[in-house]
Amino acid sequence: MKKAITLMAAGGAAIGTLVSGIGGTAQAATTSVTISEPAMTTLDPGNYSSQILIDEGTIMEGLYGYNQKNQIVPKLATGYKLSNHNLTWTFTIRKGARWSNGDPVTAKDFYYSYMHQLDPSNTGAALWAGVLNDVANSYSYHAGTIPLSQLGLKLINDYTLQITTTTPVDLLPYLVEAGSMPLDQKIVQAHSDWATSANFPSDGPYKVASFKPNGQITLVRNPYYVGAPGQFNVGNVDQIIILPSTTVPVEDFMAHKVDVTMLTNTSDVKYAKTHSNLSGELHSQPTDTMYSFRYDKSVVSSPLLTSQKLRQAIAEAIDRAPIANNVLNGMVGEADTFATPGWPTAKLEHGLPYNVQQAKKLLAEAGYPNGKGLPTFDLYCEVQSSDPLQVPAAEALAQELKEELGINFKIVTLAATQYGDLSSNGMIKGIQPGYFIGNQGVLRMVPGQLVMQQNIGPGTVATYGYPESLNKQIYTWETTAYNPAEVKRYGNPTNKNLGVKWSDWKLLNADAAKDIAYLNHYYTTLPAQYRASVQPLVPLKTQWQTVQNAWKTAKTASAKHAAWVTAWETLGSHETAVGQANPLGWNEQVILDKETPKSILKILEEQQAYYDNTSLQKAAPGAAKIADLLMDEGWTEPLFYTNSIFLANSNVTGVVSNPFNLGYFRSLQYMKVK
Repeated sequence: MKKAITLMAAGGAAIGTLVSGIGGTAQAATTSVTISEPAMTTLDPGNYSSQILIDEGTIMEGLYGYNQKNQIVPKLATGYKLSNHNLTWTFTIRKGARWSNGDPVTAKDFYYSYMHQLDPSNTGAALWAGVLNDVANSYSYHAGTIPLSQLGLKLINDYTLQITTTTPVDLLPYLVEAGSMPLDQKIVQAHSDWATSANFPSDGPYKVASFKPNGQITLVRNPYYVGAPGQFNVGNVDQIIILPSTTVPVEDFMAHKVDVTMLTNTSDVKYAKTHSNLSGELHSQPTDTMYSFRYDKSVVSSPLLTSQKLRQAIAEAIDRAPIANNVLNGMVGEADTFATPGWPTAKLEHGLPYNVQQAKKLLAEAGYPNGKGLPTFDLYCEVQSSDPLQVPAAEALAQELKEELGINFKIVTLAATQYGDLSSNGMIKGIQPGYFIGNQGVLRMVPGQLVMQQNIGPGTVATYGYPESLNKQIYTWETTAYNPAEVKRYGNPTNKNLGVKWSDWKLLNADAAKDIAYLNHYYTTLPAQYRASVQPLVPLKTQWQTVQNAWKTAKTASAKHAAWVTAWETLGSHETAVGQANPLGWNEQVILDKETPKSILKILEEQQAYYDNTSLQKAAPGAAKIADLLMDEGWTEPLFYTNSIFLANSNVTGVVSNPFNLGYFRSLQYMKVK
């Protein structure tokens, strides 16, 4: 009979089992770590939920993955070649990798996984959460509107996979994500419960020993795992037990129910910091969620819109250190650029320095010495029940700016939905001049998110830098069901009697001809890369002819009216969804292109240049330039980034927190027990 002896770590947590054979001969110890994560209902890598925390690298391995420093490195890929104007990626896959049943991992497994997600019947697939987001025509194929021959996915041979994208993009950050992982077709087709049981196909360092949806998951080492050569692929833990997170993480840790647990509120962090027995087990790792101080896009006349020196003065009077260290108890790290430690632009951005004397000088030069003559500005933030960091940060900011510059702020809290509209959807009715606390995390480290989405400003109509007169026009375009000026000119689309006669098209046709001529010429004046991003794939003249033909072939009055409304909405701004900014018509685009300041146009051009880059390193300088411009002009200023604060048993090392939106832990394969 064999006897199991449980080894206890310092503090009482179980970290291993020593198995004794007949005669007391000791066999290898089995190390085990218990860790808390959000509850998981499935392990399917094609769904975007908490299971991606273990899909990405722990129980699955893709072409690329994260190392223990959150850097992207090759895993199953031996390399790639770029061709077809940086649109076609050809990946080669190393031989020798195995599934948990011993089957070889090949390019067929990646192709099968991607086609499984793209199947029109797979309505739960999150195409945006992986490489399929950028595969040419992936969404159209998933919708069942195009044949397989038009999909940008091709299986070359057993160890070569080809992916073609619609526009140039850096694919590597997408290839580390769960949605880009392979699947063993034999296992999937043999087991209907493959995504919710121990039948899950694993090609990573660990395989699933047991899984109870919304309950405990037990992982054990995959005996067939072959890691990437020359890399540290896995620690020394033989078993990982995953328990659903609770609301009492400190108590669970102290009761030895878990070896590793995340702290998500300031009271738990304060408790851990003030109890010496936990101090050596408290850890902090930066995340890529950035909080900022952003102009609120109000259309009410305000010196904040017209005076750059006023905005700069406010920016330079912000002291982030006491907010981060005292007010928010170290749950955040102060930031004077839009970059966290290790972020590709960290050494490239400069930001505006904290300099109260310079701030006072700028304020006086703006015509408001010691804040004299300025109204009280609003400072918007999300209610504490939705985000516990914003209100305390806003209160501290208001106090600093009052004491240092004599500028008064009124704090206004918004419910989550209202706050989401303010931060994401252009101009919002009722917003008064001032700022709001921005809170923006990123899903991945890709060129388009290198400014941590603060460049949502120049990328969104009427956010930063447009003249006040144009702002008011755009506000009307974005917030009315139909642009009143166009209703007056063409008639109201809600009138069912309009559009039935060809004479109702007279003004529409005349304006369409002018718009087409102007916009076609305007596109020729733009830099090639930016032109490619804004110029429509279908020529404007062809679009208009299609709309006309729909009317001419319509058989009923209602069908003719519908075709006329389509023509109206092609030229004019109109509401498509409540709470979202309206799409602009050709008429509005002409006005916007004529009146957009050259400085804003330059931002848009620079933004597109790094968005379309196929390399993070090459994209970083352009992203840093945009971030610096936004900061220099005082439109948006970084405040702090959040930290992952967690407790880990003193014998457990190699714990990696997930820096992106989902939070908690990932890359569990790198954990070690001393």
